Amino acid sequence: MSRRTTIYIPDHARPVIGPLGSDDSLSGRITTILLRYQEILDRSRPQFAEAEWLAIIDANLAHWFGDDPSGLRLIWLNVADAEGLGKKWGIDQGALANKLRQLPYAAQVAVMEIIERYHGSGGASHRDRLEAAGIKCHYRNEK
Repeated sequence: MSRRTTIYIPDHARPVIGPLGSDDSLSGRITTILLRYQEILDRSRPQFAEAEWLAIIDANLAHWFGDDPSGLRLIWLNVADAEGLGKKWGIDQGALANKLRQLPYAAQVAVMEIIERYHGSGGASHRDRLEAAGIKCHYRNEK
């Protein structure tokens, strides 16, 4: 069931919505945009091992991305610069930073969304929070 929500759309975001036709509603248009965005995220989400996702999230723990897309490059830089990250999570830190740096834009946005959703989730364990964030991990025991 739908829930009524009040939102405020800043002027710089209004062009994303575009003009509404006489039969369109603002609610319907925003829903369409959100569903398309989620599909882009789902199709663009890179596949990392659970420990790699946790390392990415850990390295970006204190970063707030906001609506500035230039902050995306900080994801790989934070991973590269986090002291002891590779040892803590049992990952190749340099290789992970390089993989993140080479991701296409849509995949970088998907990583950013996962980081923010992980922090906003209320799961008890890392795995619960990863799943709440929509992460599809490649586990070492999978064939």
